[in-house]
Amino acid sequence: MNWGTYESLKPIFYKSVTFIEQSGSYSMTTKNKERLTNAVSGGVAAFCAVTANNPLELIRIRHQLLEKRNRKDDDVMKKGYWGLAKKILAEEGWKGICIFYFLFFGVSIDFYATYYILMR
Repeated sequence: MNWGTYESLKPIFYKSVTFIEQSGSYSMTTKNKERLTNAVSGGVAAFCAVTANNPLELIRIRHQLLEKRNRKDDDVMKKGYWGLAKKILAEEGWKGICIFYFLFFGVSIDFYATYYILMR
């Protein structure tokens, strides 16, 4: 999902940067346009990937940490992932589901920046 979104957004943002440049507001070199396009596309792709994947990953990990010996955990395990998600939302709210959201978003942007620096 991450790379697909990233590659799909690159031409859109490149056209947007070119349009802004042609409107007379800014002047950029081709290399700087590519850098800006890569940074914005990477940020939006990371946002989409983290938004879709992080809550599911968190629920999967918490499900693995449940203990069958504990009666309360055993009841949650019988209800499956949806039961665990409902329990987390009831006890912790949305903060419990999206706890590492901003951390992963920042790391993803750094990943794209490093990727393009190493490619050159």
